[in-house]
Amino acid sequence: MPPSEEHLRRSVLEFADSEYPHLLEGETVESALARLRATGFKSRAIYFYVVNAEGHLVGVVPARRMLLNSPDTPVARIMERRVVTLPKTATLEDACELFILHRLLAVPVVDEEKRLIGVVEATVYSDEMVRLADASEENWNEELFQLIGFTLAEIRRGSGFSIFQRRFVLLLSNLAGGLICAVLAGMFRDLLNRAVALALFMPVVLALAESVSIQTLTLVLDRQQSGVFSGKRVLAFLQRELPTGILLGLALGALVGGFAAAWDRQPLLFPTIAAGITLGLLIATVIGTIVPLLFWLAQRDARPSAGPVVLALTDVAALTTYLLAGLLIMP
Repeated sequence: MPPSEEHLRRSVLEFADSEYPHLLEGETVESALARLRATGFKSRAIYFYVVNAEGHLVGVVPARRMLLNSPDTPVARIMERRVVTLPKTATLEDACELFILHRLLAVPVVDEEKRLIGVVEATVYSDEMVRLADASEENWNEELFQLIGFTLAEIRRGSGFSIFQRRFVLLLSNLAGGLICAVLAGMFRDLLNRAVALALFMPVVLALAESVSIQTLTLVLDRQQSGVFSGKRVLAFLQRELPTGILLGLALGALVGGFAAAWDRQPLLFPTIAAGITLGLLIATVIGTIVPLLFWLAQRDARPSAGPVVLALTDVAALTTYLLAGLLIMP
């Protein structure tokens, strides 16, 4: 269970103020205020909860009413009898949900017989939201660094040389991918000499494919982090993602191909670039799904290394399909 979930499942009694000031049903406003002043309470009371002689919660009085009513007014006359409460078995998560739903500044906690045990103030909710936001930012930063091949611990504690070693090793996969792409471009030199516009749009094709592969990788790693990860689930995810990859390829391919054909006045650029981008994005979707699965099957953590590997493989695969499409379609 993630630490945030474990914290939210703590008992609400840990956060309830058992010394929160309360009123007695038989008191008047004057006697109640005199008693409260004598106790010297330190809570920032927005509501005063009213109990009977047996300690059962019977109502609530907003502090404003205590100030605006005459001293001899009975507390029972100005109290609201309908009170939103939390059972003593509730969790911190239950309390936070109640604050969101009812927008209250405090909520009383009662036992099975409706006896007042304590009061949870809205500051507990606001403090929890701040804590979760800080934790989420920390986790997000950790996941972001891992996606590009690092952990925060390595960045914070590592020496300059150790960070250099780590980054150098990871960049070797990108370097290998770049060199292979350069060799591929050389193999298709005649095609690129005949259709220079194909070379001009190669960065666009690679950028789109890389974006799709990283998006897919992020979604897969999120499922792995949530604990719902298995080979069968990943393949089912791939089956759902493939139509998305095809639609993205068709839409973006049509936009880029249409622009290229109109700009360079070569109609065949449209089907060439459209086909290359569609196939490239389809393959990028597969790579972004399969690579973390292979790491998982090898019982290796995919987060620190999968990003650079996915990008390198995607570049090679996308450029290959793009140039093959040009070879088949362009004269």
